[in-house]
Amino acid sequence: MWDEFVRHSLNATFLLQRDYMDYHADRFEDASLLFLDDKERLCGLLAANACSLEKQIVAHGGLTYGGLIVNHRLTTLSACSMLTAAAREYRARDFETMLYKPVPCMYHVHPAQEDLYVLFRAGAVLVSRAISTAIDFSIYPEYSNLRKRKIKKAQSAGIRVAEVCEKNQWQDFHAILKDVLYTRHRVFPVHSAEELQLLAARFPENIRLFTAFDENICAGIVVYDTKRVFHLQYIAANDHACNKCALDVLIDHTIHIARKEGHRYFDFGISTEQDGRRLNKGLIFQKEGFGGHAFCYDAYMVNLNELAHLCM
Repeated sequence: MWDEFVRHSLNATFLLQRDYMDYHADRFEDASLLFLDDKERLCGLLAANACSLEKQIVAHGGLTYGGLIVNHRLTTLSACSMLTAAAREYRARDFETMLYKPVPCMYHVHPAQEDLYVLFRAGAVLVSRAISTAIDFSIYPEYSNLRKRKIKKAQSAGIRVAEVCEKNQWQDFHAILKDVLYTRHRVFPVHSAEELQLLAARFPENIRLFTAFDENICAGIVVYDTKRVFHLQYIAANDHACNKCALDVLIDHTIHIARKEGHRYFDFGISTEQDGRRLNKGLIFQKEGFGGHAFCYDAYMVNLNELAHLCM
């Protein structure tokens, strides 16, 4: 029931299907809900997990976004009814607050931001805003002169690009990713190599790997393809790739693939840390050089008692 609803919803992606949500089920206490209307029809879902010690619900802590998933029968009043019912359910379990991470509007197949209005009416506070950079293919992107020069440099250096699926190439890419993240930021990838391969096997049409190479792989991009949005989940390039501008020609290649396949948006991913309070200026400069502009990934904190007693 859950997955079928997600597939036909207005605002969900494959990240909200159970085979994706549950790959790390041992790390999150699921607190998701299903909503039935007065005709006993499934009319909405809430993707969430519980943080019992903090008495907090997170929608969803193991995903980039979560929150209320809806279909074409959604109205503003039904969104209010679902969220207030959820708040009453969670209050009965002694939870006090909810951190709510809505699905960004670029992923919606139809406008569905009624939940944000309901949260506003309940006094929710914006606590995180990560800035992402995206290309809207309804307007063809204009590259900066610097990006054009770097693409030509990579092509002259003999850098080639390809989409791959062999197991060893996922391992090779993850090794580059792990080294880059730790060396430059002292962090590790959210997904292990094994988890990435597991998810790619479960969602072969949605999780794709593109690499740049001459003799060996030197750069790679893991794409989360939602058919509407071509989202760059992971980007990594070693020193050899940086010297030859391999990442520029790889990004250019994936932009052309996304446009050819009929996607509406090409999302480079966020360029911020610390809940959006630190901007990586060099990273966003590169992304904007390909013609991208800002989309935001937001998170709101709401008092469940206020939400439970909301009257529209």
